[in-house]
Amino acid sequence: MNVTCVYLRADKSVLRSELLPLGVGYIVSSLKSVGCNTEVLFINLQSDIYKTLSTANKPDVVAISVASREDLLFLGKVMPSIKKLFPKARIIAGGAYVTYSPQEFAVESLMLDALCIGEGDTAIKKYVAMVRNENFEKTDNLWLKQTDGGWLKCTRSVFEENIDALPYPDRAAFDKLLISTDTNTLILNRGCPNECIYCTSTVFKKASEGKYVRQRKAESIIAEIEDIQKNYQGTSGIILNSDNALSDPQNFFDLLKALKDYNAHAARKIDFTLRFNFLPKLLTENADIVNMMKAAGIHYVMFGLESGCPEVRKRLKRPYYENAQVIKFARELREHKIMTEVYAMYCYPFETRQSYKQTIECLKQIKADTVRYSLMVAPKGTELCEYFENNSVKKLSVVEYFRVRTVLFRVYISYKPFWEVLKKVILGDESGGLGTKSFFVSWLSKMAIKKRALNTK
Repeated sequence: MNVTCVYLRADKSVLRSELLPLGVGYIVSSLKSVGCNTEVLFINLQSDIYKTLSTANKPDVVAISVASREDLLFLGKVMPSIKKLFPKARIIAGGAYVTYSPQEFAVESLMLDALCIGEGDTAIKKYVAMVRNENFEKTDNLWLKQTDGGWLKCTRSVFEENIDALPYPDRAAFDKLLISTDTNTLILNRGCPNECIYCTSTVFKKASEGKYVRQRKAESIIAEIEDIQKNYQGTSGIILNSDNALSDPQNFFDLLKALKDYNAHAARKIDFTLRFNFLPKLLTENADIVNMMKAAGIHYVMFGLESGCPEVRKRLKRPYYENAQVIKFARELREHKIMTEVYAMYCYPFETRQSYKQTIECLKQIKADTVRYSLMVAPKGTELCEYFENNSVKKLSVVEYFRVRTVLFRVYISYKPFWEVLKKVILGDESGGLGTKSFFVSWLSKMAIKKRALNTK
C-alpha cells in the first residue's frame, strides 16, 4: 500500500534537520513497520501545490499533518489538488490542531475521510489496515467518515504507553527536502507535567486517556544517537528536546552519564544542546548538575523564562521559581562555558509597565547569549483563550500577528539591545497598564507609528 504523508506549513519556512517534524517522522516509521511504501511531501506558502503533489507515488492513502489554525486554512487550498490528482485515495488528517478542534475538520468542504485524534503511532497502522480490507469500524483515536456523510467517532483516544518501544522517527523520508543535516534533533520524552494556561499541551493532555508524561530510557536515547551518526555521518550536533526530562531527576542523571560515556568512546564526538523547562528544585539543589551537563557534552542550553515578573508567572500557572534561581543557574552555565538561550513572551493580556520592567531587568542579569522573544497567543482550547473570550479581549488576526513579528524581528536583527528598544516602544506610554481590552489595538497602532524610526535607527 502506498501512503503519501503531506507536511503542511502555512508560512515560508524551509526544512532543516534541527527543525525536523519528528511527529511526522514517527508516523512514517509506524507505516513502514507494517509494510507501507511511504513518502513525505512538504508544502508551504511558496510551493507550487499541484506540481508538488503530482510527484506522489499513486497513493492509496494521503496523511496530512495540520499543526495550527493557519495550517487548517491552508489545507482548504491544498485539498482540491489532492482530490483532483488522487480521486480514489483515502485522506486522513492528524496533528495538533486536529486534536484540539476536530469539529473544524469534520465538514463536507474539506472532503476528508478520517481524522486522527491524539497520538497516531498505532492509529495510522489500524487505519491503513481498514483501507486495505475495506472494513471500517470504531477505533481508538480515529474519526471515520461514513457513506451517509456522518462521522463514526472513537469512544476514546489513548496515549502510547511505552514510547521506548516505538521505532525511531524516519529521518530518511525527509532527506530530499532538507537544506542541512549537520545538526539533528530527538525527543527525550512525551508530555509535560505543567499546566501553563497558554500551552496546548494542557489541551492535548485532556484529549486522551492514559499516562501523559512519559520518559525515554537512556539506553533508547543513546541507541537513537548511534543510529543518527550511522546514517548522517556529517552530524556535529544533536538537540535534545524535552518538556519534562528534569521532572524525573534519576532518569535525567542516568542520561547525563550515558551521554558522557558515549562521547568518551565515540569516534566523532557530539555537541549536545538541551532544550527543557526550568525546574529550580533540580537545578539549584544539585551542586554538581552543571558539572555533569558539561561532562556529558552539553554545550548549549535553551529554556523559557517567559516573564521576569513572579505575579505574571503565577497567573500563567508556570512552575514556581524565583528570578534569583534563574540568574544563578545562568551564571553557573556561563562559568562552565555553556552557552544559553532564553525565551521570553510579551503581550500578556494582564501585563503592566512594571512587569515588563521586571522581565527586562531579569534578562539583563541572566546575560544569555541569545534571547528569543515570542508574541503571546491564545490557542483554541487553552485557559488563556477562555480568558480572552470571557474578558472580550481582542485577539490578533493572522495578518496583525505577522506584522508585529516582522517589526520586532527588524529590531532584533539590528544589533541593538532588543529589550531596551522594546522597552522604549512598549513602555513609552505613560498612561499606565497595558492589560486592557483595547491593549492589542493600541499596541499595534503604536508599533505602526514607531516602525519607521525602528528601521532607521
